[in-house]
Amino acid sequence: SFEEVLALNQERVPIVVELKTFKGNYAPLAKSARKALENIQNKKSITIISFDPRALLSFGKKDYTRGLLIYNKRPDILFCLGLFEYLDIEDCMLEMPKVLRYRKKGGIVNTWTIQSREQLEKGVSFADMITFQHLGFDEVREEIHGKRGS
Repeated sequence: SFEEVLALNQERVPIVVELKTFKGNYAPLAKSARKALENIQNKKSITIISFDPRALLSFGKKDYTRGLLIYNKRPDILFCLGLFEYLDIEDCMLEMPKVLRYRKKGGIVNTWTIQSREQLEKGVSFADMITFQHLGFDEVREEIHGKRGS
């Protein structure tokens, strides 16, 4: 269960919690997640993400880091820019004018799910964080260090 994962972790490593809403259950889902997280001392060690901005709104900006997930079939959800600590967007959206303006003004962007060298190169150029799979950690680190120098 979610509670068991939190207990096993004992706040040793940061955790990303995705709230997957279904048929309008955003309020009870968020309430249940908040209850499970109530004993977490370092709330900034938990990142809450969701495709449903309503699920994220009940988590305070001061407590948790919140990322709004957006995929290419729902670019209309970009109206929520600025409501959360970062955008968590599909890589094909990285060069959208709204996203570029958001990032230029200091907004933070994560891109997902990077699976190829080509996607990785684009992600490093247009995003602040990268969620990846099927790529080696050393390959990703080398690409990031080469582009950003850190």
